[in-house]
Amino acid sequence: MIDTASFERALFNTGERGTMHDPKTGKLRTPGSTLSLGGLLHSLGMDVKCALHNAGNDAFLCLLALQKMLEPGTGVVPILDVNVRRRQKSMGAGAGIPSPVVFSGILT
Repeated sequence: MIDTASFERALFNTGERGTMHDPKTGKLRTPGSTLSLGGLLHSLGMDVKCALHNAGNDAFLCLLALQKMLEPGTGVVPILDVNVRRRQKSMGAGAGIPSPVVFSGILT
């Protein structure tokens, strides 16, 4: 079992993630600190435009972040398809049932 936050913190503490600045304060990140999922995604250069604090999105993005840390040169950041729900509604599928965020893209 791998705890993504602990794994990232260990990489940072050993210098494998380099120096980092907090995007909100501009201050250097202190050793032993833990990034939020949003902060981790930002530090990996992943600009994902979907809601965090949603179980499905968080699980998927956490796995994608772990993949990027384990194999930095691999994986394609998925593109959020915000029009899926509109198409579902226009076709009558899932009327009244909130649909999850749908990602398109391939993880390699």
